[in-house]
Amino acid sequence: MENQTVFLPAHDLLLPIAEIQVLKVLLESHSDHAHAAAFLEKIALRCGAYESAERRVAIAAYQRAAESLARDGEIEVDESPVISKGDDPGAYVQAWLWVSDDDAGLVATTDGD
Repeated sequence: MENQTVFLPAHDLLLPIAEIQVLKVLLESHSDHAHAAAFLEKIALRCGAYESAERRVAIAAYQRAAESLARDGEIEVDESPVISKGDDPGAYVQAWLWVSDDDAGLVATTDGD
């Protein structure tokens, strides 16, 4: 998994762009401008604010494809998974894989441990 770019889906991941702009105006009035600017930059990066429209489409396509491959209770994809594009055509999409105690070779317990 060398040379991968890890990014999160850009389509309203944390906040819609309009809400980020409102937040920016509010934080700009904060007395510690450097801290507010750093906070805004972190939000913008996490939301993919600087991603191209083409890349946003690709990110959404990878997420939809992963969701179509998911199986309820076996392999599940979060609403905002990490998507990692490698050198080969395709991407890894973060998902949850269910492993039973039996599959792990453990004795099943009844107390949820």
